[in-house]
Amino acid sequence: MITSFAEIKSYYSFMLARAKKWCQVVADIVEAQSQANRRIYKLRREPFQELETWLQSFQRLWEERYDLLDDYLLEVQASEQDTSNRFEDSNV
Repeated sequence: MITSFAEIKSYYSFMLARAKKWCQVVADIVEAQSQANRRIYKLRREPFQELETWLQSFQRLWEERYDLLDDYLLEVQASEQDTSNRFEDSNV
């Protein structure tokens, strides 16, 4: 609970800083047009294209890592199967 003026001032200056940062982010991805007494907002395509390009680089990296993990797990599974087959053959 906020109990002093200093805490209130600190809280609201923190919130103002967050709001300013949020407005900057929104301004980068939103385009506004005035029509009569209304404002029409549209998302800009470019920032999302940049984001997609950045994410694709990580997607390739993770796909390669998952492929390596899949290969390793197949090797482990085959090794375990060989071991269990040898164990069964020796008990017969």
